[in-house]
Amino acid sequence: MAFYFIDYENLNKKGLESIETLTIKDRVFIFYSTNANTLTFELHEKLMAAKCKVEYIKVEVGSKNALDFQLTCLLGYRMPSPARKKKYCIVSNDNGYAVLKNFWETQGFNVSVVSDLLGNVQKDKEEELRSKVAAVIGEPADADKVVKFILQYKTKQGLNNALMKEYKDSKKCGEIYNAIKPLIADKKGN
Repeated sequence: MAFYFIDYENLNKKGLESIETLTIKDRVFIFYSTNANTLTFELHEKLMAAKCKVEYIKVEVGSKNALDFQLTCLLGYRMPSPARKKKYCIVSNDNGYAVLKNFWETQGFNVSVVSDLLGNVQKDKEEELRSKVAAVIGEPADADKVVKFILQYKTKQGLNNALMKEYKDSKKCGEIYNAIKPLIADKKGN
């Protein structure tokens, strides 16, 4: 049995990919807010067909990290002392959850922070992205900066603006942006 706490604001539909692999014993808590409250029909169908129990938790917004705090509270509430053998997964790319994971591990609980329901870890994904970026832009020295921007900005426009600010040379910025375009196809915008 595993409990999955989905930071939907952070991951959106990517956090729920592979939900069909979960079992009837698993529980999924989807934390969403007015900042992230839409599902595609395809994802809705997957959620309806999933064997696991799914709960939707609309969180109050208005302060920084509001969703994170509410997710953290429910995680603690769901961890009764005799259940130390259960698996608890926070599904998010938010690095702030690492402190929470470390705390619960010192208490004897099995808590992990993963990027998806298959248990992939964000660091692995970042390293994979870094190697892809370095391969397409051809300059490993710039790859770290570009990866940082890709991870930081949710829209193509935000990413492009950050590249323009960093490189100032519109020709170089355009070359980098065009090279990484296939890697950012999932970002919002044109």
